[in-house]
Amino acid sequence: MRKFAELAPGQGARGKSLLYIPETNLVRIISSLQVEGEAWSDPEVPSLLGPETWEVAAYVRRLAPGELFPSVESYEEFSPSASKLGWEASDRTFVLLDGDQVRAYSVFDAAVYSMEPIFPPKEAARVSAAHTQLADRTVAILGCGSVGSKIAAMLARAGVSNFVLIDDDILAADNLVRHELDWRDVGQHKAQALSNRIRRIHPDVKVRTRFQQLAGQDSPSAAENILGYIAEADLIIDATANPAVGNIMSEFTRTARIPLVWVEVFAGGVGGIVARHRPGVEPSIALMRRAIESWFSQRVSAPQSQGYPYERSEDGVPLIADDADVSSIAASAARLAIDTLIRHSSDFPHAIYVIGLAPCDLFDQPFETHPILLPPAPLPVASPELTAQEMGEQLEFLGSMIEKAREQQ
Repeated sequence: MRKFAELAPGQGARGKSLLYIPETNLVRIISSLQVEGEAWSDPEVPSLLGPETWEVAAYVRRLAPGELFPSVESYEEFSPSASKLGWEASDRTFVLLDGDQVRAYSVFDAAVYSMEPIFPPKEAARVSAAHTQLADRTVAILGCGSVGSKIAAMLARAGVSNFVLIDDDILAADNLVRHELDWRDVGQHKAQALSNRIRRIHPDVKVRTRFQQLAGQDSPSAAENILGYIAEADLIIDATANPAVGNIMSEFTRTARIPLVWVEVFAGGVGGIVARHRPGVEPSIALMRRAIESWFSQRVSAPQSQGYPYERSEDGVPLIADDADVSSIAASAARLAIDTLIRHSSDFPHAIYVIGLAPCDLFDQPFETHPILLPPAPLPVASPELTAQEMGEQLEFLGSMIEKAREQQ
């Protein structure tokens, strides 16, 4: 609407509209215009809509005094009066402005229909002012399965503008029961399909993808390449539920001093864990994991881990947890991630939370939440920033760790 407001009475602009046909109606989105020779494209329209829509010619004009809206009783009545206003037969979308009035027409061959304009609401903040910081943040997500895909979508909606997505798996039809993606993405690499998904949500987002496992069967040099991508992040999210990845990240975050959020959903959908490690604030990841093990050892029983790969158990049978279970734990992890990205002093008094979603030996009722207490964080030790050569040496060392982990699998 802001671009429409620039048109003077009697002035028109040619451009393009995207035609989308859902089941019950027809939608046309004005995506670009040429106003006095200056090209304009709506930045809020994702470029990825192109392959999913038809691009058709559009014409927008503001009526001059004395000009009237054309009749739509028939194409024969519409055509001559519309032509006097600058409309051409090739313009499939025609929009006329008169003061605050907006009338839109869909024209195809010898038929014309009135369309109902949908106006953008008055701009109003839907998230806190602090969320504007997220536009400058980079998040690396390890694992683009059910949990990782949902966290990525939530962070994109919150305003995160830079992502690194790492996963070597292909989306299968049976993943759809609890994945952020849908049938349009079956057969694609999860990382690439998820990249497309979050770019539909947040058109300005920048995404880099790697179709590899951090602790997979790739060469050490390939692993070092992945770590180089991750080293540029402001936050790492481990959604793999892979102990080998957890061990690598434990050493990597210590060296790179990058915060880490990790998440795990319990089999059966009874709950899960979300945890955060901030180097120099919380104790080491190794100590945090020992605190988790100690907490469970004091309970009657511990829930079965979802295992790795996340979607399946060791014998290949899918583990039970529905979309609501996964979404609940993913939302908690996303909330913790946003807090980590935008706050110097966290709203979360604890770094580890065990969240219940169903009554079981561990939880008396749904939404029962237990923070796990940690020993005091170590006193900060001043350490110089690593040079590019030193960082390269650290990445090479971590690559050798990955190689050893691979040999032990």
